[in-house]
Amino acid sequence: FGLVSKLAERREFVETVRGIYQNEIRFDWKTRKEDCFTDASSVKLLADRKRPLGATRLETYGACPFRYFLAHEVRLDEPDEELSLRTIGTIFHTALEHFFERKGHECDLNKGRQLMKESFEKAFKEEPLLSDRPYRLELKKCEMEEILDQFLVFIFEELKNAKLKPHLFEYEVGNEKSPFELTGSDNKDEHILVSGFIDRIDVDPEKRFAIIVDYKLSKHVKPKDTELGLVLQLPLYALAVEKNMNVKVIGAYLFRLSNLKTGESVKWGFFSEEGLKDAGFG
Repeated sequence: FGLVSKLAERREFVETVRGIYQNEIRFDWKTRKEDCFTDASSVKLLADRKRPLGATRLETYGACPFRYFLAHEVRLDEPDEELSLRTIGTIFHTALEHFFERKGHECDLNKGRQLMKESFEKAFKEEPLLSDRPYRLELKKCEMEEILDQFLVFIFEELKNAKLKPHLFEYEVGNEKSPFELTGSDNKDEHILVSGFIDRIDVDPEKRFAIIVDYKLSKHVKPKDTELGLVLQLPLYALAVEKNMNVKVIGAYLFRLSNLKTGESVKWGFFSEEGLKDAGFG
């Protein structure tokens, strides 16, 4: 009863339950992942939201509407982990943002290592990682520092002859006041408001072409997901960047930081053959 009382205080939950009760939203408890919250009324409920949606929320809805309902409408909290993956991800993103903003990628390797270390320490203080077991915290911190050093070596090698260089970091795509509007291709009256942050945008010296980079730690995203169109962040961000920055996006990829340890491929995404030719890649 305590859980129900808490849920009843949430307007989104009450509205959704009322919609189910009045048959405005079709919900099949037996086939949650395949046949719930996917009818026209449910999709309209999603599209009619006043607040913008992040790309990851749209991905969640596409993969499992029931999970979207629990996570973002009911807003049930996930079980606490001793070392929060969300906090770890935030630390990585913040450290890399600090590093690139300080032009660490334009220094020599030794200076770059110093700036990366300082950026990591600053990010770690801004978003403390907590644990009841100090030794686990120290091990995780060492592991994160190792990944960032491997990233540093990788990016230095990659940027040696790169035609496009890092330019913008944590670039905001829309916000509550001015979200990016995604319009349906068949019906121009249908639209969804989208917002988010792009980890990195690389551009050429003339700022005519761009490549989008999104850092990932999660192992849930698979290369096949990008091929099947289940990873919505990249194409949505590409549309927003082309509209807002007046550049041609010639590619976008996910950079799997955790794969730096295993030697597996770190880049998954897409590139435009036409765009690459226009940018002078042959």
